[in-house]
Formats: sequence, structure tokens, C-alpha cells
Amino acid sequence: MKVSVLSVFLLLFTLGYHPAYSQKNTVEQSNDSVTNYSKKTNSAEGISSKLQFALKIVSRDKNKALEIVHLALHEAKDIKHKELESKAYHTLGRIYEALEQKDVAGACYDSSLVIARKNGDYWNIAEALYRKGVLEYSNSKEAKALEALNESVQSGRLSKNFKTMGSAYSMMGTIFRVNGFYDRAIEYTVNAKLNYEK
Repeated sequence: MKVSVLSVFLLLFTLGYHPAYSQKNTVEQSNDSVTNYSKKTNSAEGISSKLQFALKIVSRDKNKALEIVHLALHEAKDIKHKELESKAYHTLGRIYEALEQKDVAGACYDSSLVIARKNGDYWNIAEALYRKGVLEYSNSKEAKALEALNESVQSGRLSKNFKTMGSAYSMMGTIFRVNGFYDRAIEYTVNAKLNYEK
């Protein structure tokens, strides 16, 4: 039995499946990806990819994520792409939230909201308002949280942003449940489910 286990291990090691090699290879690929996203592209597709990538790596490298989003924000401003500029501020807010810098995160969401409102971009209005609602709730400002979340639902409805509507309804359901308004909590939770299904 020991011989067959050893044989299998040697075969896997020879084929390159050794855990240490595999882990090193993953780290190298990750570093290559970060390097690629740190390069300036000035294309809408490149900026959008940077923003998505930054959110993907924020849990393991907040500083690098921040660096990438700042670059994407400058690129969006360079090409005067207001929708991506709004998304970049939104993404910055998410990263500053992860860094537990709530005031800076709130300011980023406000910037995203101003740009989105100026351009009639209801999709990003819904996103920014949802994040503001979550932030207000984390600061124990439930009335302001409900106000922002309700506005998020309205903008989500106009843009058919069902995922954000579902998230906003879910958060409002949580607030009502915590405060003992169980009938309202159930109503909002059902609305969340219906929007998530869409």
C-alpha cells in the first residue's frame, strides 16, 4: 500500500501537480494579472475590466485594488466617460468601506451619485443609493438608510436593475425585522426574492 501511494505522489509531482508548485503558479498568475491591470489603457472596456478586477482582489490586497481604481478613475476622466467615472467612484467607495474608512466611502458614493444624476443614469443612481443605505445602516442611522434604500428601489425600477432592487428590499427587510416590524419585514423579503428571480 505504501508503495502505491508513493508511486502516485511521484507521478503527480512529475506531472507538476505538487501543491507547492501549484500554489506558486497561482500566485505568479495573480501577480501577472495585477501587473496587466496596472497598465494604462484609456479604453472603456479596459477601464471597466480594471474596476471589476479591483473588486475581485479587494479582499486579499486592498492597497493594490485602490491603486487600480484610482488609475481607472483617471482614465475615465481622460476619455470623458461619465458612466465609468460614476462607477469608478462607486468602486472606490466599496474599497474604502473594506478599509473601514466610512466617511471617505460616503464621499465617494456621493460623487458617484452626483455624476449619475447629472447624466440620468438610473442604473448607477440605484447602485450608489443602495451602498449609501448600507453605510447609513452600519452607522446606526436607520431612517436615513431606509430613505436611501427606498430611493434605490425607485431608480432600480426605472433602469430595470433588479439585482440592486432585490438587495435594497432585502436590506429594508432586515431593518424592519431587527426593529420588530415582522409583517413589513416579510413583505420586503418577498419583494427581494421576486426581484432576485428577475
